[in-house]
Amino acid sequence: MEHRWGQRKAVHKSVHVRTRAGIAAQAYITNVSISGAFLTTPLPVALFSVLEVSFIGVRGGRRASTVIEAQVVRKTVDGLGLEWCEFAPAVGRTRDESAAKFDSDRFAGTAPGSERAK
Repeated sequence: MEHRWGQRKAVHKSVHVRTRAGIAAQAYITNVSISGAFLTTPLPVALFSVLEVSFIGVRGGRRASTVIEAQVVRKTVDGLGLEWCEFAPAVGRTRDESAAKFDSDRFAGTAPGSERAK
């Protein structure tokens, strides 16, 4: 049963993921929707684990690190299906607004720095 809201948008964005236990890895988001994303990663995590997904983007003309918490809701041999933890308050956003976060013109796809955007 699909739990996704909105349509998937195919992307190929490098991100940095970290578990609550501090285990970290590089990964790629291969598609995104308003409610979550699919992540290819070798990171061994359990179903329903919470991950921090970090990526570098441009905000106000400056590079900024953005961190989004997500829960693993599906596991396959290729990777992990994620649901954004902050999805519930964002139900009113359109798919285009959510997908714009992952637009190739805005995100460089490198590991995050120490600055977190809010």
